[in-house]
Amino acid sequence: MPAALRSALPRKDAAIQRQATTKATSADAERLGVPLHIFARRKPILAVLCVSLLGVMMANGSLNLSLPAIARGLGMGSLGLTWVVEIYSLLFAALLFTFASVSDRYGRKKVMQLGLLLFAASSLYAGLFASKGIELVLARAFMGIGGAMVMPTTLSVINVVFQPQERARAIAVWTAVAGVGMMLGFVVGGVLLDRLGWQSAFLLSGGVAALTVIGNQFLVSESRDEAQTPVDWLGGALSTAGLFALVYGLMEAPSRGLRDRWVLAALIAACILLAGFVLSQRRSRHPMLDLRLFKNKAFSASAFVVVLAFFALAGVLFAISQLFMLVLGYGAFKAAMAIIPIMVPMLVLASVAPFVSARIGSRWTVCLGLLLVVAGFSLCSRWPTIPTLGEVYLGMMVISGGVAFAMTPSTSLMMSAVPRSRSGMGSAMNDTTRELGGALGIAVLGALLSSGYTGKMTSTLAAAPEQIRLIAGRSLAGALALAPSLGALGGPFAFAAKEAWMDSLLSSMLTAALICSVAAVAASVWMPHRESWAVSEAAEELRRVPSGDAVDAAPFQP
Repeated sequence: MPAALRSALPRKDAAIQRQATTKATSADAERLGVPLHIFARRKPILAVLCVSLLGVMMANGSLNLSLPAIARGLGMGSLGLTWVVEIYSLLFAALLFTFASVSDRYGRKKVMQLGLLLFAASSLYAGLFASKGIELVLARAFMGIGGAMVMPTTLSVINVVFQPQERARAIAVWTAVAGVGMMLGFVVGGVLLDRLGWQSAFLLSGGVAALTVIGNQFLVSESRDEAQTPVDWLGGALSTAGLFALVYGLMEAPSRGLRDRWVLAALIAACILLAGFVLSQRRSRHPMLDLRLFKNKAFSASAFVVVLAFFALAGVLFAISQLFMLVLGYGAFKAAMAIIPIMVPMLVLASVAPFVSARIGSRWTVCLGLLLVVAGFSLCSRWPTIPTLGEVYLGMMVISGGVAFAMTPSTSLMMSAVPRSRSGMGSAMNDTTRELGGALGIAVLGALLSSGYTGKMTSTLAAAPEQIRLIAGRSLAGALALAPSLGALGGPFAFAAKEAWMDSLLSSMLTAALICSVAAVAASVWMPHRESWAVSEAAEELRRVPSGDAVDAAPFQP
């Protein structure tokens, strides 16, 4: 290596560290086409965008604790309750790509505001007027559509408002809100259910969305793809149908099994539709997802890591809610309060991650995060049948902190690989991988947990009457409900059921640790060291290029 190049590398790393820890200036904003009045209020813009995102993410986690009360209040059966939960996630995940592309073409603020209005109206209808199960299902469906309009546009706006020096830190805040939102929804749902009833969670979501509509209207300026790239409507139809089928198959697999005809049909349909989407993108002049991006390691490796990070996060939330309520016997309110400490490492470390990444590089920050996730799952795999709260917190907080370190640089890397004018493309890919990772985490860990528990209980209750074997072998909740009717045998029976469930949980934790170990190795080899915007900005600093020589086309509308 030439001596000049060797001496340049440390200087470039030093420049990158300065870019990551200094504030942007008005000259930086002008160079990237950001008007000065938008630059001056960039932090309030970030705040209102994150609150908009928080309302959407909370709606995805606040409902589970309310299901028994909803069933009693609206007379809904298990099938209806399943659709109340799933229709939101299905439409939300399926429509992310389409609405992100529409927002790039027709205006990010416009799409976000319409989404918030739809989300607010649907939530308020569910909380105030829904008196039948079908009304609640439809309200949740419209909430999912509104949420799909909001989430990708919030990240797209952040990407065009913030300059490279501050963009990674702004994305870190967005990432923390997106990750904590699901857990916070569980907390808020538990508190409101205990105090005010199931309708209150919908009223809160609707009220937050309505307030952020006002805040966005005054603070956020309109922006769009200055090239006015047409929307690929065929690609949108194929991606929507394919993702709907894929997420449905993943969500239903744990309860129905992979051999179920509906699950098989959904997964086969997803393969066909998504294959058609890929073919259409290869032939389209204006693809919704430019497949050439997958040749860029910053994009493809980051997408892989985001899937695994949300695989871990969703799996943790799925397991911890059942652990608190079924094994430790907490009520809804106490379980909600117990979740709060688990969120703290993610909130704190997500804000630290950009500075760590600036010093040691994105690759090693992500690897550190994944290794922490592996360590957390390994700690969880050593829990006794009735773990103490300290044992639960130790493993779960390590996982939470690891997810923050893995997810924050990955999101930043993915957005750096996409042109600012097509921010929606990067945002949609990031959001879709999150949803798929979450669905996959629940599907894999849920299937392992369910099959392991059923197998152990079937063996334990081999000599018991058939009806007891069927009820107890189906779920831990069923076994615990049956225990009081068994008299003196109820206590040992309940403990045996908890022991079988915990053994299965620990096995699924070890499987998750193994998967994340493979991901850490892959990231250490595959993931790039820096975001492309950090490298280009550092190179510009070294060349001392005048700020006016590298102006992007302005994405904001007059």
